[in-house]
Amino acid sequence: MSTTSDPAAETANAGVPETHRSGKLLPVVGAVLGGGTLIFGAVPLRTLEVFTSSATMRLVGHNVSTNGTRLVIPSKRGLFLANVTASCSSIYVLAGLTLVAFALLRVSWPRRLRALAISASFAFIFNLLRIVGSASAGMTWGRSAMVAAHDVGGTVVTIATATISVLLLWKTGAEKRTWSTPIMGSSDQLNKLLG
Repeated sequence: MSTTSDPAAETANAGVPETHRSGKLLPVVGAVLGGGTLIFGAVPLRTLEVFTSSATMRLVGHNVSTNGTRLVIPSKRGLFLANVTASCSSIYVLAGLTLVAFALLRVSWPRRLRALAISASFAFIFNLLRIVGSASAGMTWGRSAMVAAHDVGGTVVTIATATISVLLLWKTGAEKRTWSTPIMGSSDQLNKLLG
């Protein structure tokens, strides 16, 4: 058996770290994991978000309870239910982050998983704050205030959270590169400044 090498393959892989060369199936893996997150994670994640939101509200003295994926919210006009649907949860952002982490990041597995864990935690926590904020508006000013806070504030917070989460994923997953400009100096100096 001869061990001849392919010059075209060597040229294509020149300068590419070994951990990045096996990434041909990563977009497929990302799509499967992102889809699996949507299919299998929707109800458990919604239940966890409802439970955590109600626990957070009880910590600050609000008498909120849960019923599956619904918050039971007392207001001045009586009780009302706030159903946390898939679009209200962070499942779409988490599925998107999973897809981006596996399809686009070309880093080692530990670095990829760390970046996904950090950005997913950020998305989950900010979605909890959005749910708590909407429910608090409902408790204070009634159901119509909760709907307004959910629709307007929720949309803005979700878009901002998704954007910041992707940037956080990219920043925490990216490898440090050294570059230099005449004005700013080397990237090592900038990385020290930015942390």
